[in-house]
This record gives sequence, C-alpha cells and structure tokens, in this order.
Amino acid sequence: MSLTNDELTALVCSPSRLRALSDAELMNALCSGCNDALAILFERHSAWVCETAREKLRNDAEVEATLGRVFADIFRAKDEFNSDRENFKHWLLKYMESDRGRPFA
Repeated sequence: MSLTNDELTALVCSPSRLRALSDAELMNALCSGCNDALAILFERHSAWVCETAREKLRNDAEVEATLGRVFADIFRAKDEFNSDRENFKHWLLKYMESDRGRPFA
C-alpha cells in the first residue's frame, strides 16, 4: 500500500488516525515519510522491547539504551520491512536479536 501525498498529510495531522492503523500500515506510512508513525510503533511496542531486554540485560541503564537504539535502528532500516513476508512484531524481535540491533551483544 503506497500513500498519496494527501493521505500522508492527513495522517501526519491526525494522530488518532495513525493509532487506528495496523503495524504494517504504520511501517508503510513511515517509509512514505510519515515519521510520526514511529512514535505510534514506539507507544505500542516499547514496553515489550524493555521487558525482553530486561530479561537479558537486567540493568535499567542498558535496557533504556537498548530501547533507544532499537527504535533508531528500526527507523534507519524501515525499508527492509516487508509486510508480505512477516509481521512487524516478528521482524522487531528478529531485528532486536540480530547483530545489527546489538541489544544483547
């Protein structure tokens, strides 16, 4: 799904509309230039990322650093996500555990 400029503008101006989108749609919006979509993904998944990191790291400072790094890396790798092949949460977990994500290295 590719967004038109009008749809993208409407999304940027409407956080409630962004919140109604699926994770895959948010990733499409992010790839189309709607950086606010990352904030919604962060709202949805940051607690889970922290819980997962805390199981491995057990240090709050490292968990916080991991959280920031993972979402920054997701922003940089947004074009690698393919909603036809995987869902966002599986991609996120795979990304967290990869060498690129480095959260548990």
